[in-house]
Amino acid sequence: MRHDVVVLGAGLAGLTAARGLAHAGTDVVVLEARGRPGGRVEQTELGDGRLVQLGGEVVAPFHTAYTRLVDELDLTVVPAFPSLPGEETFVLADRDRLVGEGFPFFDDRDRQSYEHVEGEFRKLAQGVDPHDPWSHPRARELDGVSVSTWLRAQGATYNVVRARELVANALAAESNERTSLLSDLRKEAAAGAHGFYDYDVWECQRVAEGSATVATRVATELGHRVRYATPVTEVRVANVATNADRFR
Repeated sequence: MRHDVVVLGAGLAGLTAARGLAHAGTDVVVLEARGRPGGRVEQTELGDGRLVQLGGEVVAPFHTAYTRLVDELDLTVVPAFPSLPGEETFVLADRDRLVGEGFPFFDDRDRQSYEHVEGEFRKLAQGVDPHDPWSHPRARELDGVSVSTWLRAQGATYNVVRARELVANALAAESNERTSLLSDLRKEAAAGAHGFYDYDVWECQRVAEGSATVATRVATELGHRVRYATPVTEVRVANVATNADRFR
């Protein structure tokens, strides 16, 4: 196999990288182990024509690279679930099912604590450059403490720490006990440093035609450059001058 660039994986990242290279005239090939493009972005169609998203779906206006791609592919961005009526449901081990907005298991002390720590978090996030978080004068200190440890140091109540952990669980993210405070600050700084993760900020848009359609359209553009059912089990990187690179 001889190509200028070999991209491993036909997920959105691999596909868009290959698309940019192909547009620049580069001889690029994409090797995908599955029989379809999209990676973790997948969807299925019900008998009545409705699409069900089985992977990544929601985005935000500040995801500009993605929204530009959607526009280039003649797809449509529309409001996502936060704009719809409804309330959140919480099922806790030590409580009955609770329905409501703003963590309905909070009491007044919890709400005051949450407002305080979110304000402190917001201040810190506003001082973090999302493009260069290590430029922050306290970067090592902030990276050396977990989100939960920092919350407790700010006097957060048990339920406030619990609420942030529930959010992490809902996002299928790592526990706040093991998440760097700097990494969380950097993430929220990229969103505008409004405070803690908010669905109305992060998940307010979706592609009307389905998120997997973004991947399939890019793959269609690339055509023969995408090779499915082609798992890569080993990559050897050698001196280019020896022409000894191997993919298999």
